[in-house]
Amino acid sequence: MNGITVFLILAMASASLADDCTQLDMIKVKHQWAEVYGVESNRQEFGLAVFKRFFVIHPDRSLFVNVHGDNVYSPEFQAHVARVLAGVDILISSMDQEAIFKAAQKHYADFHKSKFGEVPLVEFGTAMRDVLPKYVGLRNYDNDSWSRCYAYITSKVE
Repeated sequence: MNGITVFLILAMASASLADDCTQLDMIKVKHQWAEVYGVESNRQEFGLAVFKRFFVIHPDRSLFVNVHGDNVYSPEFQAHVARVLAGVDILISSMDQEAIFKAAQKHYADFHKSKFGEVPLVEFGTAMRDVLPKYVGLRNYDNDSWSRCYAYITSKVE
């Protein structure tokens, strides 16, 4: 093999790894998530900020009629925020435990498909990544790791 062939093989391998949520990405995401979700007083504030941003990106609130999505301060919507964050916590916490993670993915995929059909998970991920730097600090926040791991987490949920 000549040098160009080796370079091309390494470049292709590197490019394919750039799309995967690596062990290092998982550690970063889990650590940053613990900063946000690990403090109970942050949870509701963070969740509310994510959903406010989500509704800017995705203004259609028809999926949230049963939880009073027209009023993000209603007790029903606040309970919904808590449930969503608890689900995100389960998925993030189990990313490196394949059997548990796959079971959680399947559960959330089945639930969302049976109740709602298609859900705007891409937009929700964008909203989370827009809000996270405020809670973990801009210098600590790793958007690439979050993007890769969010794609991994939601790959079977959509």
